[in-house]
Amino acid sequence: MYSTRYFGMVLIINLMMIMSCQEQKSPLLPLVQEGLKANQKTVTIKMNNYCLNASMEASGFFAINMSMKVEDGGAYIDFDRDGIPNYRDESMALNIALDDGDSNDDGYSDLMIFLAGISAQEQVHLQSKCDDHTADSDHDGLTDCEETLLKTSLVNFDTDGDGIPDYLEVRFGLDPLDAIDASLDTDGDGVNNFNEVKANTPVDESNSNGIIKALEVKYDTFQTSTLPQVCYSYQLSNVSIVASSNFNLIRLYFIEKQKTNLNNTTLKIINLQIDPSVLSHATLEYNFDDY
Repeated sequence: MYSTRYFGMVLIINLMMIMSCQEQKSPLLPLVQEGLKANQKTVTIKMNNYCLNASMEASGFFAINMSMKVEDGGAYIDFDRDGIPNYRDESMALNIALDDGDSNDDGYSDLMIFLAGISAQEQVHLQSKCDDHTADSDHDGLTDCEETLLKTSLVNFDTDGDGIPDYLEVRFGLDPLDAIDASLDTDGDGVNNFNEVKANTPVDESNSNGIIKALEVKYDTFQTSTLPQVCYSYQLSNVSIVASSNFNLIRLYFIEKQKTNLNNTTLKIINLQIDPSVLSHATLEYNFDDY
C-alpha cells in the first residue's frame, strides 16, 4: 500500500489552504485488489561514457521504470507514467485518466490528487491556483506549483539534502522535507528507504516477499578512465520491462556535486524509450554523449 504518513499530515492541509474551500476532503481510498499485474521481462541496461567535469564528482544515480509501479506484492502497468498504476486510475472516483498524468490540466499531477484524495468536484478549485502548469525550475519532475504546495525548493532538486530527488521522494511516499526518512527502514526488511528507491521497490512492503525481492533493480559502477576526465560506465541488471501497447520509459537520474562545495549539486536526467517487444535478458547499451 502507499505510505501516506507525510501526505496525510501535510499535503492535504496545504491543498486545503490553497483551495480556500470549506468542503470536507475525500479520504484516500483503500487499496483495491482488482487489476491485472503486469507481465514483465527483465533486461540489462548499460550507460557508457558518463564523464565528469574536473570540478565535479559523481554523487548519486537512480533508475526508475516510469511505466510500472511495484506495490501490493507485484508489478503493475502505469500507462501514463504518473506514479499511479492503471488499476488504481480505473478504480478511483477522482477524475484520473489512464493516459494523462495531469488529467484536468491544473498543474498538479494525478499523483498529487491521488495521494491527497481530492475529489473531481474539489479539483475544480485547483485550476485557478497555478499560473504556469508546466514550469519546473529545478527540473526534478515536480512542477513549480507542486513545489509551492509541498513547500519544497523551486531551485533545488533535493530540498532536504538526503540524496533523493524531490520527485522520487513523492513518488515513493517519502517526505522531501525530512532528511532523516531516507535512512530509515520503514518496512523493517533490512533495506533502508534510500536503497528501496534505488531498487524500485516500495518503502512499506518487505523485500523479504519473494515477488518484491525478484523485482529489485541491481546496480554496478565501473570507472573506465581517469584522464583527461573521470568517466564511468553504469550497468543496471534485472530491469523490468512490462508488456504494454506503448514504450517503457526508463528515467535515469545522475547527481553530481562540486568538489570544493559539496552543497552545490546538479541533476541530469536521461529518458530511455524501450520497446516492450525487446527480448528477455537482452543487454541494451547506450552512450551518455548521445543524450
